[in-house]
Amino acid sequence: MKTTSYGKTKQRLFVGLLLGVIVLSTQAQALSIEQPGPPICCQAYNAKCLSCAEGISEEEYCRKNPPSDFFGGVQGCEKYQNGGGSKPFPCCRANNAKCLSCAAGLSEKDYCKKNPSTGGCEKYRNCCQAYNAKCESCKQGISEKEYCKNAPTDFFGGVQGCEKYRGCCRANNAKCLSCAAGLSEKDYCKKNPSTGGCEKYRNCCQAYNAKCESCKQGISEEEYCKKNPSDFFGGVQGCEKYHKGDGGKGCCKAFTADCLACSEGKSVERFCKKKKNRDVPGCEKKGCCKANTADCLACSKGKSVKKFCKKKRNRDVPGCEKYHRRGSWGKNDRDDSRQQGDGGFRNWFG
Repeated sequence: MKTTSYGKTKQRLFVGLLLGVIVLSTQAQALSIEQPGPPICCQAYNAKCLSCAEGISEEEYCRKNPPSDFFGGVQGCEKYQNGGGSKPFPCCRANNAKCLSCAAGLSEKDYCKKNPSTGGCEKYRNCCQAYNAKCESCKQGISEKEYCKNAPTDFFGGVQGCEKYRGCCRANNAKCLSCAAGLSEKDYCKKNPSTGGCEKYRNCCQAYNAKCESCKQGISEEEYCKKNPSDFFGGVQGCEKYHKGDGGKGCCKAFTADCLACSEGKSVERFCKKKKNRDVPGCEKKGCCKANTADCLACSKGKSVKKFCKKKRNRDVPGCEKYHRRGSWGKNDRDDSRQQGDGGFRNWFG
């Protein structure tokens, strides 16, 4: 069977159509490979990420978003601002790190490295937190010397660490001398505790004795006692041991417990314990009454009333009568034996 010309034409059209479909399919696949999807952008708030999100270049983004006066520019746009890029745009006008770094075409961090005292640069300085010249000058981004020229003073004096940079006062006290030595008062007083003005750094007791008074003056007990041998009331308590063996030199001369105890190198308490010293003025027992009665006088002598009244010279003292009754003194007592020999009180009166 012969194919007609019409049939041949029909076959050719079919083959051509099939080839066209194949070619179009191949081109479509090629286009899908060559054209990727939208890019994945970073999320930070800077020129790179924000320009990516808008699908424009960094430079174009930075020109569309110039820095404001209050917040400054977007990080990463510095290179397109004054000092960088072909067409710089205006920076904020404030006198701080953000605006000045923008004007200089630098990042804040780089600008602050060169100008650490600029306001807003504090966050780039790793300063200590103590209240002294080193830390405070660091916070202000200036040298210690420059800081100390205008450093504040208060009731306790200047800022610690500024002593070496200022002219010192001339008085002979802790404040002036510590300044001249380039030390704080506290450190100076540790080395020179007897200096006037160092009292506040010593933890001294408050009693009036050698230990407390010598501490307040910043000297040894012995040195204090040599300088203060006696006063109106006698020697200072605690100085007795430093007068022992000196023949009473430095002790008061009155016939009192204080003076005599001092000359013997003893405390008043120890001196008065001796029986022979109980009648010395100043050895009276503290807290005894002053009346001329057995109770008061026995107390001042440091004896019991009974023992006091046993003495012949004290039998007529008011309060000793009860010890004169029969049986109160024993068989050898004078009053009792007299009463027994004379038949008692009834025989006295017949």
